[in-house]
Amino acid sequence: MRERASAVKVPFTLYKMLFASFINWYLLAQFLGILVVVIADLFGQLDMYLSKNLSALEILKLTSLLVPKAIWFTMPFVIMFGIIMAISNFYQSNELIAIFTSGISYARFTMPIIVFSVFLSIMMIFIDSFGVIYAMRYRDQEMQKINSKKDEDYSNITLRSEKEGYFWHAADFDAGKNKLEKPIIFKINEDYLITERVDANYAIYTKTGWLFYSGTERFWDDNGTLIKENNFERKTLLLPEKPSIFKSSEYEIENMNILEAYERIKLLERINVEHRKESTDFHKKFSFPCILIIFSIFSVGVATLSKVYILIVGLALSIVQAIVYYIAQFLLLDNLAYTGIISPVAGAWATFFLFLPVAITLVIRSKT
Repeated sequence: MRERASAVKVPFTLYKMLFASFINWYLLAQFLGILVVVIADLFGQLDMYLSKNLSALEILKLTSLLVPKAIWFTMPFVIMFGIIMAISNFYQSNELIAIFTSGISYARFTMPIIVFSVFLSIMMIFIDSFGVIYAMRYRDQEMQKINSKKDEDYSNITLRSEKEGYFWHAADFDAGKNKLEKPIIFKINEDYLITERVDANYAIYTKTGWLFYSGTERFWDDNGTLIKENNFERKTLLLPEKPSIFKSSEYEIENMNILEAYERIKLLERINVEHRKESTDFHKKFSFPCILIIFSIFSVGVATLSKVYILIVGLALSIVQAIVYYIAQFLLLDNLAYTGIISPVAGAWATFFLFLPVAITLVIRSKT
């Protein structure tokens, strides 16, 4: 009975030691990760801050709002570094030999940290949607208040009108001219069927309302049957939206939580508007946090590569893995998905399924 109790107790003691070492290295790496992102942003915005004569407190406020995004964005890589360093320390001090001698396999020893990574990857989805995004929205609003640029352009806009049942979509908005390119105004009934739709080449805001040029107006009955179609050269629509709504709206999927992004995708599907980029970015809200699982398995596989210079080895492996991932995802797969060469699902998830067998193979072949 004593031997059996000891066999149960030993792994939990080891797990506490492993997690204590991991947390220490993770916090150090996370601090450095935040520092790199914050410094890079600070130098990028420094000219604007100085030109606007912002106080040190205002700069500190804007910079601190970037911290949640920095944590979320760097977490997979700093966790990888933390795992490599924690296990490598056990390996360097020959404690792994004692662990294996006691009958505990490498997989059993490291399994809790993989399970923890799975849990954390799920949490990252919700942390992003209901924490990081709102911090970044607030930061963007503050940046807009101090930024006097008036000639910014906004693209691929879709929003709900204050007028019941009506929606807007436009390919581009020129804030300087209050001009919408390729605008679409449509009305949806309770069954989500379009009953009215106005397409035009462009629209300009005037004192009397939005003036649409060179377009078509269509009407459908409640069964979806087209009952009327008119072409026009100029047409004024009395809708309550003013140009300011297009300047302040959050257009990009990355600035929406998962519920908002899902509604946006469904809306674009209903009005038959191209949305490959939006769909890819929506799926990445789930695929990017799952990369944390891959990186954790990868870390376990390479943690026993060397007993010397483990800090340099751990840092180098983390940087290399980050570079490979960013090249594969952001420079290759994103562009392939945005242009329609591959599907949005493939563009978002390919790195996960490509890296997974490599990470598992490294664990199988790791030194034990």
